[in-house]
Amino acid sequence: IDIIKKRNGRYYVQSNRDKLSVFDSNGKHLFNVGQVGQGPGEYSLISDFDADLDNIYILSPKNIFVYDLSGHFIKKISIEDCSFGK
Repeated sequence: IDIIKKRNGRYYVQSNRDKLSVFDSNGKHLFNVGQVGQGPGEYSLISDFDADLDNIYILSPKNIFVYDLSGHFIKKISIEDCSFGK
């Protein structure tokens, strides 16, 4: 296990920089978010992640992957396209 974060009554557990699992408050596994690969919603590795009241976000090199709170892929945002502070 690399990182554990508690958000909205759930536990988000990142392991081996390539897997994000979601557990309920009792420790029951609910689902995994995305997976390593080249297809839609698939990432190369997890640099970091977070969740808010609407979505789950996975930071991967050059991209942010956005999933709903059930783990379904919504979109990929290229970091190169972002204009942080510009």
